[in-house]
Amino acid sequence: MSKSINICILIIATDNNSIYRHFIEIWEKYMNINSNIKCYLLYNDPTIKKEYIIETNKIITKYKESIRPGVLQKTLKAMEILSKNKIIEKYDYIIRTNLSTFWIYERLIEYLKNIPKSGFFGSPIMELKDNNNIKTGEFGSGTCMIFSKELIKIIVDNINNFCLERADDVAISLLLIRNNINITNIERYDFTDGSISNINSRINQIKKDIFIIRVKNPEREHIDHIIIDKLYNHYYKKNKLIDEIKSMDILNNELYNKINNYFDWEFYLNYYKDLKKNLKYSKDDAIKHWEKYGKKERRITNYYQLSLINNYLRDTKYYFNWKEYYEKNKDIKNNEISVLKHWINK
Repeated sequence: MSKSINICILIIATDNNSIYRHFIEIWEKYMNINSNIKCYLLYNDPTIKKEYIIETNKIITKYKESIRPGVLQKTLKAMEILSKNKIIEKYDYIIRTNLSTFWIYERLIEYLKNIPKSGFFGSPIMELKDNNNIKTGEFGSGTCMIFSKELIKIIVDNINNFCLERADDVAISLLLIRNNINITNIERYDFTDGSISNINSRINQIKKDIFIIRVKNPEREHIDHIIIDKLYNHYYKKNKLIDEIKSMDILNNELYNKINNYFDWEFYLNYYKDLKKNLKYSKDDAIKHWEKYGKKERRITNYYQLSLINNYLRDTKYYFNWKEYYEKNKDIKNNEISVLKHWINK
């Protein structure tokens, strides 16, 4: 059994407009859902009496909020605070990001399983250009900077050597490059073209190994709000809902347990794509799989269970409007069971 990976994410934050406040609301819904991932929102506030304040999900430092030098200052200060308090030692990787970058934790963890735990700096690589627009080098984008934890010491040890007029991501990248740390490119998906057409389709087409999505459009108040909500609903709310459906609240329901005794082997094989693909279409194979794996995995065994789940949805805040879903997916059979099955398996 492989050892779990522990991650600390530092998120550049400000609540000075409505879209940033909404981004914060979305981050707070998923930022700490994984016990191996700890997130801190980084704020500047020159009115605080202390040099800094650490709260459960916040680090507040005594600087003025600004792009330059404010973002770099609070990034460096947060790293210094975590180092001095030996918090950094708990983690394998430290990540610096911002409010408008959406993270898919499951994919992030899979990625980190296959990279070095030392000497690693990963980020979407950007071109560094001079005033004549001529490329002079490269830097890692501030949307996603992943550091193996020992690199934080290099950054903190040089905290007084940074040029505060430089962009934060450029300044940190150049320091690490001077210390012979190369940047490993990380692919990112961008919602930055100002379009709200086909958002669901675009989300479904994002490659399965991409774990960061940048949301920064013109007219941010309107467009970014819509996109970030759809990303959260797609990657987190749906999974949370399905987990809840399969939770003890519904599985201990008396009716559900009675229905559970009815094993429809044909439904079982047809409903689950992995079984349909990998098992013979036979009653014996279906029963064997159910007894060995299906019970533990709490799989659905008949259409009645599926219908009960839909009734459960109706009685909760997660009401599923199957007719509305059907109108957008008319290739499905026009009935409640088929539509719900399609939504769960999508």
